[in-house]
Amino acid sequence: MKKWLDGPFYKAVCKVTEKEFEKAKEERDFVVMTESTLDNAETTIAFKPRIEYPKYFKFFRLYKD
Repeated sequence: MKKWLDGPFYKAVCKVTEKEFEKAKEERDFVVMTESTLDNAETTIAFKPRIEYPKYFKFFRLYKD
């Protein structure tokens, strides 16, 4: 995990519901990030790269500004 966190990584940003967010936290090898200006609310989950992600991840919507 440390090697992954210390190195470069590619990302896809998805917008999920609270329910999807909580379910995703049941997976393994991830880091939850918080935002201090939102009273340290959990705002983001970064998952360690893997060969295959859980099937339900493919239904997450990509975030578009």
